[in-house]
Amino acid sequence: AMQDDLPDVEAEFARAYVDTPRFVFSDTLESVPSGVELVRSRDATAVVSRLKDETEGPLALGGAGLAASLLDLIDEVRKTWQFFRDRRPETYGDLTKL
Repeated sequence: AMQDDLPDVEAEFARAYVDTPRFVFSDTLESVPSGVELVRSRDATAVVSRLKDETEGPLALGGAGLAASLLDLIDEVRKTWQFFRDRRPETYGDLTKL
C-alpha cells in the first residue's frame, strides 16, 4: 500500500513502479517480493515471447546468460554502461584505463 502523504513526484513514481510488471529470472531463488514474478529458465522463452506479444514499446533485460538464452527473441542490442559501487579494486579490471 502506498502512503497518502508522499510528495506528488514520489507518489507518481510509486504508482508507475507498482503498475509496471517486474520479473526475476532465476533457478536458485526460492521466492521474490510481492508484485514480482519468478521465472525459471525452462519457462523464460515462453514468458518473454508472451511479453513481446502483449507489450507495446521496449522490453529490457539484463544479464549475459539470460540474453544468450533468449538470443532468438532479441530485436535490438543497446550498449549501456552501468557502474556499481564496489570497494574491491580488483573488480574494476581494465575499466580504470578507459
